[in-house]
Amino acid sequence: MNKLFNYIFLIIFIISFGCSVKNHEELKSVSKPAAEVKDGFVLGPNDVVSIKVYRHDELSGTSYRIRPNGTISMPLVGELKISELKVDEIERLLEQRLSQYVVDPNVTVNVVEVKSAKAYLLGEVKTPGVLVLDDKVSLLQALANAGGITEDAKASRIVLIRNDKIRVVDYEKAVEGEVAQNVTLAGGDIVYVPTTGIATVSRFLTHISRILGPVVSLESGISLYPRVKSAILTGESEEGSQDVSIVPPAAN
Repeated sequence: MNKLFNYIFLIIFIISFGCSVKNHEELKSVSKPAAEVKDGFVLGPNDVVSIKVYRHDELSGTSYRIRPNGTISMPLVGELKISELKVDEIERLLEQRLSQYVVDPNVTVNVVEVKSAKAYLLGEVKTPGVLVLDDKVSLLQALANAGGITEDAKASRIVLIRNDKIRVVDYEKAVEGEVAQNVTLAGGDIVYVPTTGIATVSRFLTHISRILGPVVSLESGISLYPRVKSAILTGESEEGSQDVSIVPPAAN
């Protein structure tokens, strides 16, 4: 998983030639175990969480696996959908539900295992972040879920990274109906929408730090940097990415 996250940070370098050393150091956060993942982390199907209700061991559990429909079941609360929520949102939701039965419930949720399929939408999208792939989701659907691309987006040079392969996707051609451009996303995909001009990266870095900071460490892999830079500058995909990286959506 760290390898994928490393790719994200290498993409940041492409647009951050003017980034200060301070910002660079802020992003070099120490990799943490799943149980410490908190801020900004979005849960999905097959992820496992522990739930601790203070002074109520009978309501606590160390291993709740999120079902394919996004739910878990626990005493008193019954079935509860927690997929697509952050850890702190789940804590508040459980405290609200348990308040019908327990006086001032205090709930702590920790992530035990990360098993859900997620894609990462970064750069010039209106809401960069993590997208839980609980069904077949195309590139256009994913970008729509993120609020669409911004006015500063270089729409013809969207970068998709999958399994160490880099593919350039043309958003405008996808909108026009070119199926090969409107790819179906897979777990671990990184979609980066570059800017049209010289980047101001502070907003982007803030999103990255909040979403991925708790679980990311910046390690080796600088060799990817010139490859992604070349893809953005030339608009050309790497050899083999057409065959390996892209799975066009099924026709309606």
